[in-house]
Amino acid sequence: MVASVGYVAKTKGTKERLSRQGYQLVNEEEVLKLVEDSIASPHRPPEESQVLIGIPRDFSMVRRDDSPLLFDVRFAGLY
Repeated sequence: MVASVGYVAKTKGTKERLSRQGYQLVNEEEVLKLVEDSIASPHRPPEESQVLIGIPRDFSMVRRDDSPLLFDVRFAGLY
């Protein structure tokens, strides 16, 4: 989640709720750099590409009852 701009920055309580679910804060500059790098140095063709940011590397710190990521089979390899 981007901490400094957008919905999370403007909506009270959203940052705290998403943090409890395991999402990590990133700043606007990090997001812009990631987009720039993804365009400049793609690893796959655009139609096969996805970029994910803000997902924790260590799911042991995430509350099991609070994160929808833990119940999504697409993220099974992360925990």
